[in-house]
Formats: sequence, C-alpha cells, structure tokens
Amino acid sequence: MYYAHSENTSKEKHPLSKHLSSTANLASSFSCDESYNDLFEITGILHDLGKYQKDFQRYLIEGGRRGSVPHASWGAGYARTAGILEASIAIDGHHKGMPDHADWKTDTERFKNNDIANFDAVVKEFISDNGINESKFKNIKPPLFNRENKSQRELFTRYLFSALTDGDWLSTEAHFEPETHSLRPAAELSISEMIKSLGAAFSLKSSEGEINALRNEARAEALSYSNLPLGFFSLSLPTGLGKTLPPWPGHWNTPGPIV
Repeated sequence: MYYAHSENTSKEKHPLSKHLSSTANLASSFSCDESYNDLFEITGILHDLGKYQKDFQRYLIEGGRRGSVPHASWGAGYARTAGILEASIAIDGHHKGMPDHADWKTDTERFKNNDIANFDAVVKEFISDNGINESKFKNIKPPLFNRENKSQRELFTRYLFSALTDGDWLSTEAHFEPETHSLRPAAELSISEMIKSLGAAFSLKSSEGEINALRNEARAEALSYSNLPLGFFSLSLPTGLGKTLPPWPGHWNTPGPIV
C-alpha cells in the first residue's frame, strides 16, 4: 500500500490512490468547460506521482525533514514528456506556487532527458496502483484556444493550477479534518439569482450628486460590453467610482456576490 499523507486522528494513513482519485475528480468538477474535463482529471491524477518514490514512502513512515523528498517535479516531468504542458506547469507549482518558465524547465528537464535512474520504476508503480492505461495520457485533446496567444494560455494555466490546488487541499482536508470538511456547503451559484441580487443592491443606492452620476455612467458603459464576444477587458477607474461593491443590508442571506 502506498500512502499520500501520514496518520490522521483516527490513526489512519491516507492511501495514495484514493487521494489521487479524489483530487482528480474534484479538479475535473472545477473544469471551465466540459471539453477540458479529461485534462483537469489527468492533472489531478498525476500531481502526486512522485510520492511513489520509495524514499517518500519511507519518509511518511519514519519521519524526517519536511520537503526533504521532493515529489511535485516528478508528476510535472511525466506530464511534460507526455506533451501535457499546461498540466506540467500546474503540477510543478502545486506546493510552491506557479513557476516561471525558467524554473519549470529546470525542474523538469532531467525527466525529459530521462536522467532519473528510478523514474520508470516509479511510473510503473503509479500505473499499477491506479489501474491506469498509460495511453490515456497520450490521447488528451489539446486546449481549444490558440496556444500562440500568450495571454489566453497563461490564463488557462492559472485556472488549471487553481483547480488542482483546490482539489488537492480539499482531498487532504477530508483525510485530516473530516468534520470540518463535512461542513462545507455544496451550494450551486445561480447566475440569474446573483444578477437579481446585484440589481437589488444597486437599486438602494442614491443616484443624486456628481459622483453617483459618474458611477452610474461607468456601470452603464461596463454593462454595454457584456454583449460583445468573449475576450479580455480592463476597467480603469479612480478610487471611489464603484469598482467594488461593499456589503449591503441582509447580504449574508441574499444570493449574490459578497466582496
């Protein structure tokens, strides 16, 4: 049996395959589009591949200095060799934060060059323990956006990174703090209700005075962009012109944004 985490208060270790499966399912559920579900799932299943190292399993059992057996670069390296580059970057940073291009290359270059003595053995254990057909990693559809568009690619990679880290933390929390985890609401956000709530909040605000007139003008202009094709937009307004909405009376019980 391979483990992802040490014992919880019930004296149970966290099975590694269970952690990878739950993280993968959570990450996939956070996917921004159904066509990306497989990519998000694969990112989750690969993120702790490096914990199949014998040294890491020994560290969990015998203890040692935290971080003394790095593991994130292993899954990142495998993803890179499989050509799943966005996943590789997200996995490489799932503990330390998103790496820049130079750090990512440094972390994964030795895997690309097959310069890790026991890498194949670790991958074999990972494949066997999770019952995975390795061809699954080679049939991932590439993202639909143009990879040459650096802004779109960066935004997608950051979103994937967020989905992975959130899934990882939630799975870990379920192991170490099941009572806390059970209290998390599984609420669904209704966009129509949020817009309705936002409109109600604005209706309570005064429209008198020069500042309020400018705020309304800025809001109307921002809303006019909602009918344009999907793209990147910026909002440049001075302080006090309404970029953020403070809490309004009863907002804790009202569906809608809380900022």
